Amino acid sequence: MMLDSFAFEPKLTPESALSTVQSMLKKRGWKKYEVEDVKLEFVPYWFFSFDILAGENSPSGKAAINASEGDLDDFVPYLLSRPLKKTKSVSEGEVLPSNISRTEINDVAKAKLAAKVGAKKDDVSISAAVKYYVPFFRVWFSNPATGDGFDVKIDACLGSPQGFDQVPGLEKQPSSLPAVLSKLTSPATFSQGLSEVISGKNKMMVWVLLGAVIVVLLYFVGFQPTASADCSVSPQFLGEREYAFFGRQFVKPRADDKGGLFIQGSCSVKAKDATPVCYSLRLMKDGRAAAQSSACSAFTPQGQSSSSSFNFSWQGSSKQKYSFEYDCINCK
Repeated sequence: MMLDSFAFEPKLTPESALSTVQSMLKKRGWKKYEVEDVKLEFVPYWFFSFDILAGENSPSGKAAINASEGDLDDFVPYLLSRPLKKTKSVSEGEVLPSNISRTEINDVAKAKLAAKVGAKKDDVSISAAVKYYVPFFRVWFSNPATGDGFDVKIDACLGSPQGFDQVPGLEKQPSSLPAVLSKLTSPATFSQGLSEVISGKNKMMVWVLLGAVIVVLLYFVGFQPTASADCSVSPQFLGEREYAFFGRQFVKPRADDKGGLFIQGSCSVKAKDATPVCYSLRLMKDGRAAAQSSACSAFTPQGQSSSSSFNFSWQGSSKQKYSFEYDCINCK
């Protein structure tokens, strides 16, 4: 099928997208779920440059609007900085319709940006608007216990997940593991625990010992994860610790031109194969996520490390205490 504008070529497979979904659901405590459908979609986006006249501070940059749904997107502009191939012909997937035309995009973009930053529409200038189609794998799944259904999107170029903030976390079932470990580490009950393992009466103990043996074997054969990510906040954005010299270290954000807060840092990633490593960044307040973002590294040479910086911005009060957390999404 021929398109009216260029499309980014997909890099991920449906299996890779499902793997990312499984990883994200596992982090939320999901043990059982039913995947109902996986579909490749090409979503039209208007990419553009903007300038906002705001007194002494006049922010400028690049942004994108979903031409099918009309929403601003913070992640999509990042694709333009990556060495991704483009094509005007696609042989699979559904191409979503464009509901914002070239004659409308400047006016729509001004209104969206003005509302987001609290500026007047006439103070926003839009230029260099161009349309691209961005591929996503859309995954539908449900919770068999409640019947609730959800759908999320995985960027088919870099593997970044979207829509998981609408998926609830599930409580994990209590484990009897502490009691098992107590028996095996106490001299008074070790013989009893060992006899239960030999007789097969305590299946939990059998699995604990089997797991310990596997860990030892993996250690000696030099087991390493297929991918890893190590993210940290720059020293100038680090504040006090929770308890004088230990405990959580809070961040020290600065104010941006839009009235929000921001911190900066970097992520070092490494992969066994030449695939991007995706990670999730979170600002925690009172034990809950106050803001979160996700990104993917560029294609890293096999077995080599690469580092990229991040600028994490959010709306909040500088009087609140925030701590920084991160997860590697596709590390195994």
